[in-house]
Amino acid sequence: MISCAGEILFDLVSRGDGTFSRCAGGAPFNVARALAFTGADVGFYGCVGNDGNGDALRRIAENCGFSRSLIRTIKTRNTTLAFVTVSENGERDFFFHARGTADCAPCVDDAELVCKGADIVHLGSLPLRSAQGRAFARTVADITERNGAKLSFDVNYRDGLFSRKRAAYKAFGEIVERADIIKFGADELADYIRYSAETPVSAPHENPSDAEYLQKAAESLSERKRGRTVFVTFGEGGALAAFDGKSTFLPAIPVKVTDTTGAGDAFLAGALATLYGGGNAEQALEKGIALGAEACKKRGAL
Repeated sequence: MISCAGEILFDLVSRGDGTFSRCAGGAPFNVARALAFTGADVGFYGCVGNDGNGDALRRIAENCGFSRSLIRTIKTRNTTLAFVTVSENGERDFFFHARGTADCAPCVDDAELVCKGADIVHLGSLPLRSAQGRAFARTVADITERNGAKLSFDVNYRDGLFSRKRAAYKAFGEIVERADIIKFGADELADYIRYSAETPVSAPHENPSDAEYLQKAAESLSERKRGRTVFVTFGEGGALAAFDGKSTFLPAIPVKVTDTTGAGDAFLAGALATLYGGGNAEQALEKGIALGAEACKKRGAL
């Protein structure tokens, strides 16, 4: 089983006329739904607020084909909302209603259930903005390691959710260093190099966003833990997978882009499904790119 845990929320996607459409989202929830679409054995854990949005998300989760689903209602909190605007070329921008909301209040005692029977445990990053979320992530990492399973982590940075970018990457860094499967966007890996105390390359660089430099950083990071796979996505520029200090790059599949929301989540679902099925890093990269391209063709996160 692949067990996913983290934020579940509603994306309120602008229609361009001052109105919004409500779509279920949250990166690890998107990954779980896409995994279910591939036929993988998948479970999901997340927290919603004591409100109508939370009730609606619970109903949606119950009908996603998950083998195991646990949606906690936090009675003293509201459900997280993300306001999404999509440009003419399909790129999106986020604004969050997320201060003190339910997604950052996972119960540490639930970590055992999240990890039970899982071969891969996948964590989303948004709950790490709270001390409670960080404690939950550490506990999940502890149990995953004890069980001999693999820990997957998506470094999914969003502006406005952390007090400072440095604080975000400090929180991310602790889980990155323990993870067996890691996904970065190119900008996120550049920021991880810039802000993390455990940078994956020893030598500084004039431009940490340089693709060749990021490739070397991913290769170095993959070497730091035996059996670790590191994925880096470059949007329309393709993606790479690093394993055992070596990397493979593949170009993106050309498609007519409607909306890039959820493309990275679909990529990761394809990669995780392939690794779970016994495929190697290059095969996982190829499948991830294919699913990411499909996600760009339609509006919404799935």
